[in-house]
Amino acid sequence: MNISDLLFQISPLAETVLFLLLILSAISWGVIVSKMIVFIRVNKENQTFMSAFEKAGWQSSLYENSLDFRESPLAKMFNAVYEKIKNMSESKDPEIESGPELGSIQRALIQSQRMEVVHNTLVQSQNSAMSQLSSKLPILATTAGVAPFIGLFGTVWGIVHAFMEISHQSSASIAAVAPGIAEALITTAVGLFAAIPAVIGYNYFIQRIRSMDSLANYFRMEIKNHILEGKWKD
Repeated sequence: MNISDLLFQISPLAETVLFLLLILSAISWGVIVSKMIVFIRVNKENQTFMSAFEKAGWQSSLYENSLDFRESPLAKMFNAVYEKIKNMSESKDPEIESGPELGSIQRALIQSQRMEVVHNTLVQSQNSAMSQLSSKLPILATTAGVAPFIGLFGTVWGIVHAFMEISHQSSASIAAVAPGIAEALITTAVGLFAAIPAVIGYNYFIQRIRSMDSLANYFRMEIKNHILEGKWKD
């Protein structure tokens, strides 16, 4: 008896279990491949944009070029804070803010409030970018957690099927128990086949997201330092 013969002899319930596991495996592999492509693009764009930022500094020309980096979290953070600062610069009244009636404490308070707005803008943009990178990862986590139990259910049912055949044939021969045992082993193997890549992919992508989040934290501090040092250039 070969594998194809065994597959034709398994029960309808085991076929349903195998079908669910194969669907979960196909979906998880689709997520893994698509995420790998996304992370390759993000890593490439992050490196390119970071190099451009270190060379060009805080300039409007960099903002225009950064619009081309649609996958880079760093470019998204820069775009968000650039637009926010530009709007604040256009809305403020320089005569009032620099006039003698406005004390140094009040000016420092205004500067502090604006830096808080900048900080909030950067954090919001960073969280949005990380959330976007984390999308679809729950599918991998769900597959990793559910697939072994679905396979275990098929295993239990296969053993039950084997005992039922023993009772029907009144024999404990290999021919009687083989279909049920094979059914149990196949569902177990397919459950592991679906779960193991999902676990590896989930842990890998979570680690990559943590690394990118650390890079985003560093870039956020660089932007704030550029603003405090007065490196704004239109």
